[in-house]
Amino acid sequence: MTIADSSAKLELETVKNLISKAGLQVPLSELDDWSVLLGSFEQSIQDILQEEDDLPVPDLSKYPRTDIAIPDATQSDKGAWATTCIAKSTAPTSSLIAGKKIALKDNIAFAGMRTLNGLDPLARPWVPTYDATVATRIMDAGGIIVGKATCEAACMEPSSDTSWTGVVHNPYADNYSCGGSSSGSGRVVATGSADMALGCDQGG
Repeated sequence: MTIADSSAKLELETVKNLISKAGLQVPLSELDDWSVLLGSFEQSIQDILQEEDDLPVPDLSKYPRTDIAIPDATQSDKGAWATTCIAKSTAPTSSLIAGKKIALKDNIAFAGMRTLNGLDPLARPWVPTYDATVATRIMDAGGIIVGKATCEAACMEPSSDTSWTGVVHNPYADNYSCGGSSSGSGRVVATGSADMALGCDQGG
């Protein structure tokens, strides 16, 4: 691993902590490279977030969202929901999916709602200030966004027991995996908690 810019290195203890939380095993000889890589990644995110003109602010009068909640164990549909809400357009441009309940995968930005990506948020979860285009299009088509469905750790795991929020249980066989990484999306559709859900490939 060769990194050109080493100006944004993370402290080695921070790197070790992140690697441990992710369940990875990294040789000591590579920790310095990881420090540079993760530090550069963090710096890039901060640089992007400071480009305010590149972050379209959603019109919350047109796309209001209410009842935002972090469900407890009795409300999460056996781990399927990371966060719940009610969000829809006050002036949809079509009726393509009018009235349908839609779940976003929890790696998709939706202003005012935490986005965990299946990971431990460490100090605090990321709460975006903008909406992903797909979320806006769902509401424009008359859909009702009813929450963020749990996804597996970093959207990289194929089984439904790696998310920081807990296990997503298979609705048809409780001791079996619900798949991954879109585990929550699969379950909420299977149980009828949502009519449709987004499932996407992030890891390749």
